[in-house]
Formats: sequence, structure tokens, C-alpha cells
Amino acid sequence: MLLLVGAITASARAAADDASHKDLALWLGQLTTRVHIAGEVPVTATLAERMAEYRVPGVSIALLEHGEIVETLAAGLRDPARGLRVTPETLFQAGSISKAVAVVGMLQQVGARGLDLDAPVNTMLERWQVPAHAWQEQAPVTLRHLASHSAGTTVPGFQGYAAGTDVPTLLEVLAGAPPANSAPVVVTQRPGEGYRYSGGGTTIIQLLLEDVSGVPFAELLQRQVLAPAGMSRSSFEQPLSGARLADAALPFRADGEAIAGGPHTYPELAAAGLWTTAADLLRFAGQIQDALAGARERILSPALAAEAVTRQSGGLGLGFFLGPPEGAVASFSHGGANAGYRAQLYATIEGGNGIAIMTNSDSGRLLIGEIMQAVAPHFGWQGFDPVTRTRVVLDKTELERLVGDYRSSWPVESTVQVRRRNDRLLLTVPDFLQEVEFLPAGPLEFFSLENIALTFETGASGTITGLSLAGVRASRSEDL
Repeated sequence: MLLLVGAITASARAAADDASHKDLALWLGQLTTRVHIAGEVPVTATLAERMAEYRVPGVSIALLEHGEIVETLAAGLRDPARGLRVTPETLFQAGSISKAVAVVGMLQQVGARGLDLDAPVNTMLERWQVPAHAWQEQAPVTLRHLASHSAGTTVPGFQGYAAGTDVPTLLEVLAGAPPANSAPVVVTQRPGEGYRYSGGGTTIIQLLLEDVSGVPFAELLQRQVLAPAGMSRSSFEQPLSGARLADAALPFRADGEAIAGGPHTYPELAAAGLWTTAADLLRFAGQIQDALAGARERILSPALAAEAVTRQSGGLGLGFFLGPPEGAVASFSHGGANAGYRAQLYATIEGGNGIAIMTNSDSGRLLIGEIMQAVAPHFGWQGFDPVTRTRVVLDKTELERLVGDYRSSWPVESTVQVRRRNDRLLLTVPDFLQEVEFLPAGPLEFFSLENIALTFETGASGTITGLSLAGVRASRSEDL
């Protein structure tokens, strides 16, 4: 079932006869995969067809143009069992987009309390300290490091806690103590040396903000960021109360199965705890854009907004990924991935344009990539053009030697399962990825239609020893 709910501002409605007027629903009628196969004609699909193919029950999209939200589009179901539809007001978990909002809250406190971005965080933390590490004298962990994922801290992501299970305190999460299901947050790379994504590092920011303000993180962010930005539907409440949960999209796995008990609870609020809507995310992005332009100052000063979109030692900004990867910064963005939810926020530095996309499925990432590809040309956004790859033919023996289980420590300790289906490989990471198809580009090199590269590694004797997927390595189980 597909329901399109349009909400268009008065200024956009007045421009309806203008040939340049944006029409989101029309653009999404011709979706194609992120990768096109050389020699093959790309197959196009409608949004409804893609949602059905990828088993994404619902999606909510909002479009920002010249500083105004000009369109919202809601499609599908937030609760298929009861036939409840997604609307522009439906709440979704934002996943790691929470980090961008949390870091803006941190920067707001830098301005309000005079916190030093480059001071050791242990001088500001009261209830816990960053554990001793080899570089603490020469390179102590700072807020700048934590906000730009260059602190060298561990724990990339969090699984959340299923309904009915014990939820740890913030201190238990940082210590990796029961009932926490994540490892202790420690430093294993020299701070400031380079990029290492760390939800654990963002969790340190959460604790620090509570320590310096004396206010619970969710309450502080509500006062200092969400409310001033006009994010009236948004909250860091975890778990979501019954009344608000009734308005939320329920989460689903990539195979179409509902997550038992509904949304996971994330005590790691700064890293993964935000509930929001696509439109509220654009209201947040608009505040950054306004501050950068010097138009108004509700959350951040122009100077602090500029800090947020200035490339740091690891290549990121403070709280944001910056595009393009090198050179002048044209955009700030962040993606999100909680259990059963995938989301994306993208905004331009100039021009006041952007998009927010929220889904209630682990396979939402597939849909998001195609939506971004369809919308980007109408704004001139770079980096979203389809990629053409050449597919080779491997025989059954060549494929079967790659089949097996591989052990990875990211995003948590898990087993990467590689199976064969006819002329392609299927890769599954339980609770994270479900049967992602990979096509061969060579005997050891594969690609997915969403442009993920998969490479297999061999030992001296030519045996398969491991694999690399999006920069993450996994070792073959029998070799451990």
C-alpha cells in the first residue's frame, strides 16, 4: 500500500506554474539502483515498487528549498498489522543522526558555558574518566576529537535493548558492565591522528554535558536545541512513552519481519536516541544554514556553526560528514541506522537546500540511496550519480570457495555469513544486513547494486582468509 501525503508551503504553491518548481513525487517515479551494469539497460521502478521489493513498510521524506520546507511526502505503513499509515507527523528513530544533534548541543554549551573544545575532557568529566591510554600525556582526548570521530575511542555502534530486557545506565554503557551489551569505551588509537567512527566517543559527550550542566541530557537538548529549532515533534525520550509511541513507525528487519517487542531502547541518547520526523530534521539543518549565513541565531553563533562545518583532522566536521570528501565544503550530512530504522539528513552550506529521509526497515538504506540519486540532479548536488560497473562471470567452484562464515568485531562482535545463490553471493550480518547481493567484478572483488565493495583476502597458499566490506575486515571463522 502506498499513500502520498503532500504538504506544500504557500510560497511553493504560488510557484506551482514555475517550470523550476520541485515535484518530489514525480522524481521518485523513475528510481534506479545506485550501480548500473555495463552493457545492460537500467531497470526503473516507482517508489511503491521499490518499497515492496526492499520490504520497506514506510518512508517519510521532506524537502528543503531556499530555507523553507516546500514538500513532505509520506508513503506506506507505520504499523502494517493495524493498517496504520505513515504521515509527515509520524515519528522514526533517527539513529546516528542523533550524533549531529548532540554535537550541536555540545557546541551550544561551548558558547553558553565557555567550554574549551581543545581541553582534556577528563578535566570536565565528574562521574567517569576516559581510561588511561598510551598517548594521554601528549594527546589527551578533547571535545574536538570526540565530535569529529578522531579521539581513537572504541565502540562504533550500539544494538539497543529489546523490549523486556534490562537497560544499562550511562555509566554501565561506558564501562561495558552488565547489562550493557557493548564493550567498554577505551582509547586504542592516538587522539587526533585520524578518523575512527565511535558511538562510544559520542556517549562520552552525553555524560560530559550532563556533568557540566547538572541537567539530564534529554532535558538539556530539549531546552537548548529541539525547542529553539522548532522541532516540536522530536524527543530524546528513551523508551518512548505510550502516547508518543502510538504515533511512531514500528521497526522491521530487512527480510520484512517485525522486530519483536517493537523499537529497541537506546540509553546512548547522544549516539542513537533521537525520535523525530523528516521535517523536524530539516528545521534543525535550517538552523545551521541560517547561522552560517548570519541570518539569525537561535542555537549557534555564526562562529560556532562555522566550526561545525570546518574539516577536522579526521576529515569530518564537528558532528557532521562534509562533502565533497576533499576541497571546499558544499554540504553537511549524517546518516542513521538503529535496529529496524534507516535515515539520512543532507543539507547544503549555501542556498538553503536539503533533504531528510526516514524509513522503518533495515533495508531502508537501499531505498534512501536511490531516492538521493533521483533528487540530487534537480539541485545540482554532486556525488550521487549512478556508478557503472562491469560484471564478470565466475563459475560455481570460484564462488563456492568464498562461501563460509567470517568473524568481525564491527559494529559489534558478529558473524558475517557469505552464501551463494546461482551466479552471485549473498552476505548477511545477523540483525544488521540481510542477504545483500554481490555481483563479481573479478575472482576476489564484488559489488552490490547499492555500490558497496566487497573484497576477499587470501593467504600465502591462496586460501581465503578474510574479507573486507566498506573498510571493515572479517576473518574466516576456521582461521581463528
